[in-house]
Amino acid sequence: MPRLDQHVLEIGQFIQEIIRRFQNANRSISRGPHTQLSHHEQFLLEVLGDKGAQMMKEVAHQLGIAVNTLTGIVDALETKGLVSRTRSLTDRRVVFIELTSKGTKIYKSATKAKNEFHRANLANLTPQERVLLLSLFQKMAQLDSPDQAKPATQSQTSTKGK
Repeated sequence: MPRLDQHVLEIGQFIQEIIRRFQNANRSISRGPHTQLSHHEQFLLEVLGDKGAQMMKEVAHQLGIAVNTLTGIVDALETKGLVSRTRSLTDRRVVFIELTSKGTKIYKSATKAKNEFHRANLANLTPQERVLLLSLFQKMAQLDSPDQAKPATQSQTSTKGK
């Protein structure tokens, strides 16, 4: 029976392949007739499309980047006519960003393409396998850091690996 170390290697390989497929899907979306988008630009459009207008500081936190890095991404998207910036009327230091109508169209197009990609991947699974996969992903997504993952004891490893 496979041991935990073997499972660690296998999941790493599977995740790398899944990430490669997602990156290919993202590249095909960004090569659409509408515009060329970087990975960060695509992710920013997703955040704004999913949640609506956001403060720059909040978006930078969600993307895991510094505000000044986000400023460069927003500059590029603003030049392409996909996002707009507005300052808060009550606090001029606060800047909100939101999708323009052109940005919304691209967001919807990209979302449709991603959903088709996910649908094609999930179609190979039975309904029970899909439920199990979603449950496992949800459980894994609840870990904020590797420190939260408690290593299995030797007895847990030998019984779980069987």
